[in-house]
Amino acid sequence: MTDTIVSSLSAAYSAYTTLPDNDRVLLADGTYNQSGTKSLTKNATGYTTFRAQNIGGAILTGDPIELNSDKIIFEGFDIQWSKASGNYGEINANNCIFRRNKVHLGNGTGTQHWQVVLGNNNIINNNEFYSKATQGNMLLVGSSDAIVTGTQVYKNHFHDQTTAGSGGETLRVGSSETAWIDFSSNIYLNLFERCDGDPEMLCIKSSYNNIHHNTILNCNASLSLRHGNFNKVEDNYIKNTGFRFFGHGHSIKRNQILEDSRNQLRGHMVFLNGDQQDDVGAIGTIGAPNNQHAQVYDCIIEDNVIMAKNATSLIIFCFGFNGATVNPDYKPLNNQILNNIITGSTGTLAKANDGASWTGNTVSGNILNATGTATLGDMPTTGYTTHAHNLVEKADGTYRCCSMLTPLMVGPFTG
Repeated sequence: MTDTIVSSLSAAYSAYTTLPDNDRVLLADGTYNQSGTKSLTKNATGYTTFRAQNIGGAILTGDPIELNSDKIIFEGFDIQWSKASGNYGEINANNCIFRRNKVHLGNGTGTQHWQVVLGNNNIINNNEFYSKATQGNMLLVGSSDAIVTGTQVYKNHFHDQTTAGSGGETLRVGSSETAWIDFSSNIYLNLFERCDGDPEMLCIKSSYNNIHHNTILNCNASLSLRHGNFNKVEDNYIKNTGFRFFGHGHSIKRNQILEDSRNQLRGHMVFLNGDQQDDVGAIGTIGAPNNQHAQVYDCIIEDNVIMAKNATSLIIFCFGFNGATVNPDYKPLNNQILNNIITGSTGTLAKANDGASWTGNTVSGNILNATGTATLGDMPTTGYTTHAHNLVEKADGTYRCCSMLTPLMVGPFTG
């Protein structure tokens, strides 16, 4: 591996175009202003690196840089691009790696997507995304007409997003049009803190994604399965943030959802009622824009710990909630609700809400533990016991008690 050290953007671009496989261009410490959006390309067929000489030492301002060749490694920059609206950095190629960057871009007036992934099998890891005050996403995977597969998003720190209202998701995977598309994204070991934009802070709008071992803290919004099917949400630690979902075939297991006093939506875990059976479209095809709500059916909700303490006076495990005008035919159906622990000292532990019914769902082996002024709700008595759960809070903030719970990996991994 050979390093070429440069001290101007023009020299960096020129050197990178002809760089051999496995070599690197290193941009020396300093502030560099890009005038006009730059398309970063190369001739090499293998991996080559466009990098700050010292992590965080090269500051990029002005207009964004797009990655438009396969196997670009873009690493180590302090990114402060400014733009009125639209996409900032785009990855329009495959097998690229965007890592160890600080992303805190200029806040204009329009909808701004800070980093957008539009190619396949790209990696976004060990970055810090922070201080966003405009509409749009910190990280967006896909678009209304882009089928994007195999994205890896891991060990990133997302924090301090203050956009109000719809359109300010921190991380969104897909769109309503791509609900039936297999994105196969892998989102894990990330830390989300104080992401208070759209009510859906981590929003999935595609199918077959795996969201696991993330830590989500103090976000006035929800982890949401909004469109799509067969997603996995497993082994996440969620505190002062809620979880809600539509769609079918999801696996929701071994999550800890704790003390949700900030979430805008109703309850710690919310099964939403639908106004249609499925999202518009068909398997493997891009559909029409769709603001409707798909029925929750054929999902497995198992081995989760939902501990509210005195955080809410609402329904903690909310089985049915009307997000819009709802057809009574599309309430939660044929779901398996197994071996969950639900506790709280205020509010209602588990209740069929807004016309939903436990009938037609399998409910078994759950533990409900109501203390203080909390009430049990109306879960079928054949589906739960009320003995003490014996949960013990550990130093890392997680709870342990029995063999049904597997260890969680809590906290961000950066470096």
